[in-house]
Amino acid sequence: MKRMLLTTAATAVLVSTAALAQDAVPADPTIEPPTAPAPRFSSIQEMTVGDVLGMIAYDPDGNKIGEIDYVITPASGPMAVIGIGGFIGLGEYTVALPLDEFKLSPDARYFTLQTDKATLKSQPEFDESTALGLPRDRMIAEIMSGQPTEEMVDVKPTAAPGTASELPVSD
Repeated sequence: MKRMLLTTAATAVLVSTAALAQDAVPADPTIEPPTAPAPRFSSIQEMTVGDVLGMIAYDPDGNKIGEIDYVITPASGPMAVIGIGGFIGLGEYTVALPLDEFKLSPDARYFTLQTDKATLKSQPEFDESTALGLPRDRMIAEIMSGQPTEEMVDVKPTAAPGTASELPVSD
């Protein structure tokens, strides 16, 4: 019993000494604290479809609206399809919004929309069954320019990177 008490006391002294030693080390004033890396993008136009996919959109009050599932180019212009609510894609309500409505955050980690989840859910749901997404390497600026090129070939929206279903669809 005496040996156990001495072992416990010695362990407590060692642990507390190490903790005190950490607090006693003065900070080196010549070393600058790490800074956050600069954002890779300053606007959505600098991004690719792959960069946009999976990003979260928030309303002006900072409430999460949903995640961008894919980018499409219907006749009405380039749009991002957002999945609202649901769990792992189940029970999700989808809407398509013009890409020019998405404002990139200053740190380039999310988008802000000038609407909210309730307003979007009052819109008719977007029918994803016939929609085709764009290749992940397609530049958003190119898509938003309104001048499609031969490379703007639709792919299946559920394609995983590197799978055969991600390859361009030929006519």
